[in-house]
Amino acid sequence: MPSKTISEVISDDHKTIDSYADNIKTSMTLEAKIGWRNQFTWALARHAISEELTVYPAMEKHMGQEGIDLTNVDRQQHQAVIQASHFPEPPQRLT
Repeated sequence: MPSKTISEVISDDHKTIDSYADNIKTSMTLEAKIGWRNQFTWALARHAISEELTVYPAMEKHMGQEGIDLTNVDRQQHQAVIQASHFPEPPQRLT
């Protein structure tokens, strides 16, 4: 199986995260919404941390100021997604 480029992996992550967000919105049951919300949260955290540890340092090192500027924009975009994704807590079930 051929290896993917870092750009392909990042693009796949974005598609997965978008898919999870859509599934949260369209799920019909509370359990499904919670499950997709958990998947979304973990995928977003994994993606953001991976970029912080690998991609951003390389961009900043090899691209100089342009890399620094691009990583700052990307960090702002990640922060906007994180802030926008604070889904309200689902109602508690009465047992």
